This record gives sequence, C-alpha cells and structure tokens, in this order.
Amino acid sequence: MAVIKPEGKSIAQVKKDLLNPATTSHFLASIGSPPSKPSGVTLKTFQEELGLIFDNDKQQRLNLLCSQTALPGSRLLTQEIRNHFPGVRERHAYRRQFDDVITLTFYVDAEQYLPIRYFESWINFITGSRVTKFEGEANIESPNFSYLMKFPNEYKGTLELSKFEKNLEFGGVGRTKIITYKFVNVFPLAINSMPVSYNSSQLLRCSVGMAYSRYFVTGKGARPIDESSTDITQFERDLFDAPRSLSLVDIAKKNAEISGLGRNDLPRGFAPPITGVVPLNLA
Repeated sequence: MAVIKPEGKSIAQVKKDLLNPATTSHFLASIGSPPSKPSGVTLKTFQEELGLIFDNDKQQRLNLLCSQTALPGSRLLTQEIRNHFPGVRERHAYRRQFDDVITLTFYVDAEQYLPIRYFESWINFITGSRVTKFEGEANIESPNFSYLMKFPNEYKGTLELSKFEKNLEFGGVGRTKIITYKFVNVFPLAINSMPVSYNSSQLLRCSVGMAYSRYFVTGKGARPIDESSTDITQFERDLFDAPRSLSLVDIAKKNAEISGLGRNDLPRGFAPPITGVVPLNLA
C-alpha cells in the first residue's frame, strides 16, 4: 500500500479546492403529473373541480414555489457471514434500499393557492373523491360515499430534483455541472396540516410527502436548451459560447440586444437610442 506523504499547497490551490463550496439555496424541483388518458376521468377533471386550470405556466410556477426539500439518501442491505474465516465477520451486499418518502415544502401563492389545489386534486384523483354530483354516482358529500382507488399505473407521476450553483452553466460552458435526481413511481402520500391564526402574519407553506420506489442520478436535467428561444437566458448562453463562435463585434451586438440598444421594438415609454453626435447638454 502506498504511503501518502503531506505536501505543501499554494494559496491558489487552496482557493481553488476549498473556497468554492456548494450551497443549499440553489435547486429546482420539477413535479410531473400522472399520464393522461385519451378518454375517461383524468387528473385534469379533478383539478377543474377545485377551480384549477393547470397549464405549462402553472407547472413552472409550481416548480418555482418549492422552497425546501432534501436530497435523497440510500443504503445497502447486507448479509452477515461469521466464521467463514476464523475470527472474521464478513458482510455482502444483496440489494439497495431507498428512503421511502421525500418531503417537498411549497410557498403558497395568494392568487389561487396553487400547491394546495394541485396536490389535493391529485389525492382526490387517486381515491376517486368526486366533488361534483352526478346522477347515479355518490360524491364525497354523500353519507354512503366509498373510495374507489385507481390502479397504481394510473396515478403515479415523476419528480426531478436538480442541484446547481450561482455559476450555472449555459450551453455546456461554465463551472457548475448540474446533478439531477430522478424519482420513479411518485405520488403524494400525505399533505401536512398548515396552521393559521390571528397572530402576526407569516408565509403560508404547504408540505407534501411524496412516496417513490427508487431514484437515480444523472448529469443533466430533462429540459434541454431550446435552440429557438429568444429570451434573456438564451442571450446569456450565446455570450458564454462567444469565445468559440463570435467575434468581438458580434459579442458587442449581442450585448446591445440584451440591453435593448439598437432595437426599434422597445416598450411604450422608452425613448429610442440616440444616434449621431450626442450634445453635451441634454436638458
């Protein structure tokens, strides 16, 4: 066995290796709904019963409202063997065991209580708890109501948890390499109670326990960069790619696009850029 000898480190090496730790405040959760059917009662039906029209905008808002969670853990289960060799206890792994629940905490928006409506409708979908009354069917208000559970493959969705840092990479160029946890067979197991009172106001939070079968780790998230996008993050991606594909003049043009200079489609109330000779007194 090689002997590791202590070695001196320069200040630059110490800064590079020790002064760039990961933080806990940069992450993104992505909740995937169960697959929809072409016919029959779907999750969308239960969402509309609670006054929720869930579209892509609501999906992105729900992901952003997740304020707290935990990166999952796992352990290996082992079989212990004694005295196979005299005085030696051996342990051999035979399977991997995962945490059975991950807790997600959401800020509740004041517009429509999005996290509450979303997960309540998901649980209603699992248990068949209809709020609307239909002829010949008992809704949840009926005294003789009984739960009619869905099959597991009908109500299980997906969940992704991506961890990154402030120096998030754009288009593969950057110092942070995103790590993504992908969960399999996910569904809401419990919605924790949310206290309210007449005391000093605090932010309302909704904590949901999500059950899952297993998780695995990948290097990137499921959302690729949209090559046709023209939003500000895409411009930033182009600027980070600039040393390989753009000249200094092109970089300046891209910077002007980001700042709005040289554009004729500025919002109302913004003056167009000044061209030609600029007078010293603009009053």
